[in-house]
Amino acid sequence: MTKKALTKEALIKLKLINDESIAKALGRYNKEPAVFLQQAPPDKDNGWDKERQYPRIEFNLSTAYAPEREQSGSLSIDIVCSQIGPTPEEIEPLVRQSLTGVFYFPEEGYPINLIWKNTVAFNDNHDEAIGTMRYGLSLTFDVNTFPSMQIAEPDPVAALNNFLDTAMPDIVVIGIHNEVGYVIPTREKPVVWVRRISTSMDRETYACEWLVSRLAVHVFAPKIVDRQLWIDQIQRFIDLKGEVTMLDGSPMLVESDDWNFAADEINGQLQISFSYGRLKKVFYVETLGHVKQEVIENE
Repeated sequence: MTKKALTKEALIKLKLINDESIAKALGRYNKEPAVFLQQAPPDKDNGWDKERQYPRIEFNLSTAYAPEREQSGSLSIDIVCSQIGPTPEEIEPLVRQSLTGVFYFPEEGYPINLIWKNTVAFNDNHDEAIGTMRYGLSLTFDVNTFPSMQIAEPDPVAALNNFLDTAMPDIVVIGIHNEVGYVIPTREKPVVWVRRISTSMDRETYACEWLVSRLAVHVFAPKIVDRQLWIDQIQRFIDLKGEVTMLDGSPMLVESDDWNFAADEINGQLQISFSYGRLKKVFYVETLGHVKQEVIENE
């Protein structure tokens, strides 16, 4: 049997059924908690536990293009109940708490996290075919995507990612972390995403271009005091070092930084400007017969 890839949708379902408080409140289909992508099987399907068809969860993930993050979107979750068993009001806070703020790292594509947006009630009419009155709550989550932002060398994002991962191994750095699954940020183990805001030419010499890149550091942890603690530690450590070593061994110098403890983690709490050099010429030695000469070419 071919193993199914752990997609974003598969990880969301896995998170829900692994949550014991949610799983025990749901009906059973093929002996598993009743959680379905898009739509549940018909009530007369043989896979249902005849005594526990409700409550059930149906969800749908939709994404769209967003210029900065490449993708964003929404997750809709319907908690469908009948007259018997736990109510949607009992299950809704469990689902909201279980999914909000968690990072999902799929086998393919970028990691995402979910932020609860709203909850509304719905009420299906009585269906004579199944003899059940169905009602429930529908939750909507905003989906945020976190591309690695790493490009060709010299790459300031890759350099800062590597620096943070090495200096602070307790941090889960997006772009370095490649383990498939879901990660719950904690005070002790936050998730950090580094984003490039802009890059501009500072000056130019014969063989080198000097660039300035402004990077944003996003820190995700459960409470604002936890995020402030890590932002302060990251800022102090980078300022103390004064530079970050790029992957080619060249230095990336700190020009300025500013942080906003009131900013949310989606927009980024710390911004740092770095300056670094990029060779614009390639030097090598070419031999013509017995004569060696230096050749300079544009990249």
